[in-house]
Formats: sequence, C-alpha cells, structure tokens
Amino acid sequence: MSEALKKQPSSVFFDLMEKDWDTFEEENIPGISFQKGDAVMNTILRKKRVSFGSKIQLKNWAAAACLALFVVGTAGAIVRWYQTQPVIYTSTPFRPLQLPDGTQVQLNHQAQVSYRESFWGDFRRVKLRGEAFFKVFPNKHQPFIIESSRASIRVLGTQFNAKQHKQGLWVAVTEGKVVLSNAQGNSVSLVKNQWGQALDNGSLEVESGDVQNYLSWQEGRFLQFKNVAFPILVNQLERLYGVKMLWPASMRNKYLTATSRYEPLAQLLPKLSLSLNINYRIENDLVVFSEK
Repeated sequence: MSEALKKQPSSVFFDLMEKDWDTFEEENIPGISFQKGDAVMNTILRKKRVSFGSKIQLKNWAAAACLALFVVGTAGAIVRWYQTQPVIYTSTPFRPLQLPDGTQVQLNHQAQVSYRESFWGDFRRVKLRGEAFFKVFPNKHQPFIIESSRASIRVLGTQFNAKQHKQGLWVAVTEGKVVLSNAQGNSVSLVKNQWGQALDNGSLEVESGDVQNYLSWQEGRFLQFKNVAFPILVNQLERLYGVKMLWPASMRNKYLTATSRYEPLAQLLPKLSLSLNINYRIENDLVVFSEK
C-alpha cells in the first residue's frame, strides 16, 4: 500500500503520515475499527497542522489507512482467537506433555487436561479430569491455576500430584507451595510433603507425611509401606484408587511393611489379604474388609 500511495501527487503528505504512523502508539485508542483509523489520522493531522487543497485525496488516504488497520486488526484477532481455543489432551501412559509455558505434565490412565494454545492474560489456566503430575514452570507474574468444577489449585512454580475425583479435588505437594481453594472462597496453603483436598461439601482437609506413595502410578515407581497403621493404609489406598473402603475397628492395630509395584487394585487386594490375614470383598466402588 505504501508504494502505491507514494506514487500519488501529494506524496509529501504520505511521507509525513508514514513517519508518524510508524511511531504512533496504538494503545492510546483502544479497539481495532474504522473509527480508530480515523482517530489516528486526525491525530497525525493535528500534530503536523498540514492543510490540503483536495479533501477527496485526504479521504482516500484516511480510508486506505483505516483499511490497513482493519486488515491487520482482523488478522490479529483471528490469530488470537485460534491461540485461545482449548486444546484437549487425553493421556498416553507415561508420555510427558509440555504446555506452551514449559510446564511438564504427566497424565495417569484415562486422565485429560485442557488448556489454551497460548496463555494470555494474568493467569495460566488449565482444566483437569482425572489424575496428573505437574512440574510447573515458574513465573511469578502469571500464576498457574488448575480448575475443576468446584475447586482450584493455584501455584507459581512447584511440583505436585493433582487428582479430580467424585468428591472433589485432591493435591499432594512434592516441592514448593500451592494454594487449594474451594467454591465457597475458602483456601489453604500446602507445602512439601503435605496433601489436601477440597470436597464438594465445602470442607478442606490437610494432612502431612511422605507423599511418595501418591506418585506410585508413574512409571517405575513403587508403593512403599513402612510399619504403616491400617487406618493410614486405607486412607492412602482410597486416594490412590478413588474408592471407598470400610473396615471394622478391630483392624486399627494392624500394621503393614511392604514394597510393591503400582498395579490395579484387583491385583493388590489379594496380596494385602494374605499379608494382613484379612478378608475383603468388592461391591461396585466399595471395598469391604473383615477379619478372618
């Protein structure tokens, strides 16, 4: 367009316009529209105090400038629209995913994460279904937020395991610090070797201890129990496998020391039954233990 306009008789005006156009700060006039192009032209004219004998030529140049702004603005809007469309990634076992900001994500079986092609705005937001381990790239100016239907996790740069389950959102921190919030606006901070969950009923729960067992689903990791009391064992298994477990109070004093590769619950339960000398039965998503 510049070459064509320079061939017009009043090329002096274009030289002035081109110089100011290159240095004009577009953010002074919000939005991309024909009105913006007209405002830019008026600003340039007022600055130079240039008068022209032909109003028709001026209108032509203004129209050309507006058209250029419209084309560039429309192209930019299309690019931004494309970049902000959600990308949905379903897990491939043990294959890490890298998000646009450099954050590393490893998804468990049947897990799913959705995110923007580019992280615009004040936050980096992703949505999680299922379970995943996050190694968040640090950026104090743009916090990283994991969202579920009724809770969220906010971090700056850290490593943690997160899981959305039927009762809410659960997280175990291996490094750094996260803030777990529920839909009611309540929140709690978690640091290394702490885990917590935001339940759909509005409650927030926090516990401390070794979180390595919660990472056992990752490739090459093992479940390790060192003289673990039965209530704690059941609590960890419920978190790991997303099931509810019932057991009699008489089992409270049972302890387990064992190491096992992470495996489906149906394969793990017979080993627990043999080690602890107990019975079990499975009823849908419920596991019921009983004394032999």
